[in-house]
Amino acid sequence: MSLETEERAPLLFGQITADDMRKNEVLARVVMTRVKEVCAHSKGRYTVQQVADGLAAGVCSLWGAMAPPADLRAILVTAPNEGVLDVLLAGPDIEDVTPFFSRLDGIARSERCGSLRLIGPGFWKEVLPREWRPVFTVYERTLEPRQA
Repeated sequence: MSLETEERAPLLFGQITADDMRKNEVLARVVMTRVKEVCAHSKGRYTVQQVADGLAAGVCSLWGAMAPPADLRAILVTAPNEGVLDVLLAGPDIEDVTPFFSRLDGIARSERCGSLRLIGPGFWKEVLPREWRPVFTVYERTLEPRQA
């Protein structure tokens, strides 16, 4: 079978717990690297420490999309925030997680949230399903240091 016609194994999607990471140091390193990325995409809305504290307190949850046997393609951090489920997502292959977006509805409802908010980079508008719409745009400019 050539590479062009070879079918990919179906991806798996599920929760990644603190216990999973305690038992698997490699998984913990990969996940925390991705958590750092999702926090960077949030532009200060979430920090690694806030996510770690939220995980410890049971407020935040981690989810992963994995290609068997052990290729973690994307992670999601979910956190309820005033009736909205914030979803932070990092790749490298975020397109691999879009088939699982319908699962986010159930996660949001279990957290008593009435809507979902994806937080991430602007290029998502190219890969997100059409029912997702941008709500606001943030523009940023770095200030030059003051001249003495």
